Amino acid sequence: MAKAQLLPSGSWRCVIRRKDLGTHSATFPTEREALTWRSEKLSALYKMKGATSSAHPLEKVVKEYLESPKLRGKSPGTQAREKVAATPLLHIGGRKDGRLRQWAGFPIDLIDGMYIQDYIEERSLETCQRDEKKKVSPDSIRLEVRLLSCVMKFAIQRRYRQGNPALARQGGFDIPAGNIRDTRISPAEELALLEGAHSRITGHKRANPALYPWLEFIRSTGCRPGEAAKIELSWLNLEERYIDIPRRGTKKRNPRRVLINEEMVETLKPQLARAIALKSNFLFYSKSRKTGEMKPFQYNTGFRAIRQSVSTKIIPHTHRAELISRLHEGDSGLTDGQIALLVGDVNVASLAPYKHLRATQLRAQYEAFQVAQTVLRDAADRERTRMILKAHGVTEAKLPDHLRALLEAPPPRRMDPVLEREADERKVGRLRAEYRAKKRA
Repeated sequence: MAKAQLLPSGSWRCVIRRKDLGTHSATFPTEREALTWRSEKLSALYKMKGATSSAHPLEKVVKEYLESPKLRGKSPGTQAREKVAATPLLHIGGRKDGRLRQWAGFPIDLIDGMYIQDYIEERSLETCQRDEKKKVSPDSIRLEVRLLSCVMKFAIQRRYRQGNPALARQGGFDIPAGNIRDTRISPAEELALLEGAHSRITGHKRANPALYPWLEFIRSTGCRPGEAAKIELSWLNLEERYIDIPRRGTKKRNPRRVLINEEMVETLKPQLARAIALKSNFLFYSKSRKTGEMKPFQYNTGFRAIRQSVSTKIIPHTHRAELISRLHEGDSGLTDGQIALLVGDVNVASLAPYKHLRATQLRAQYEAFQVAQTVLRDAADRERTRMILKAHGVTEAKLPDHLRALLEAPPPRRMDPVLEREADERKVGRLRAEYRAKKRA
């Protein structure tokens, strides 16, 4: 329950419910008096039970955790996320210059599940630091409680306390429901994004050429965008059409074998050649402006640009969710365990260590599924062409036979955007040379 409840009479009532402490309540004219009574009453009840503690306060344990090898052993993204979550955990309003929360000074071994639920309810009423008109996201609260669970586990290992009250499966906390990620991608939207990436690279020399093959790769394989951006050249086996991602390259720290079809092999070959020419260790790379060092592909800026150009709110990870949805919904003939194996999801209990090597056995089903996806995209492309013709008053019946046959034929395979741009530049250069020669003559 909330720390203080406003009654119809205008008074404030506080209720304390704690295991082994019983239930206690009191009513006060103001909220501040009610909260002061609650804090003093809890301290008195704990002292009566002899529950005094010399353990470190929560604030100090959180600081120890953030400076510990335990945190440094996690991925850079997780480290950054937990450091951000630590601020609202200790400061009211999620601002470092804000007042410390009351429990920041509590001994770590006296914090129980009721304190955590109180925090969840108090935090859900606070506003975002960036936009004060919006409430704090339920996902942010979930991540903050997750950080608290990590801190509690750290405290147990340091013998500061016993038990982890922040484990959701044990505490049963009432966390506000998050936004359901039900965004879907139609074949037409996939096509628009790919064409946007293609146009961006062909039209801008400074655009990163990795954007197009990277986008095709995550669409085709369901690989996590961040994992795909860090693929190293030594992991590739294009002859056998798979990529072996080691433990250090995956989110869940489990090795994974990613299957690729023949079309994807042809898409990756020019990108591989560019990476080798630039002496990059990464297949999809970005170049540091300060040091010139080749690093994993920084895809956010490029993807935002093409997303705006096609007016969609799709994020890169949506491609992974879409592929998994289609594998479950379509007639792929794959079991849940096989789908999990294909997309690198280790949350299925039947997956065992090194089971990822069995992914090669799913080649036939995977290839058939990719062919079906190509058919859907080609159909979307033809339908869009018909709509354009119709908008200009041209119906399919008015087209000559050879053009109607061309409309029904599979669209030609797109050339690598960098190669296409270079071919256009060579063509323009050749025309200019011929023009100069004629002019001199």
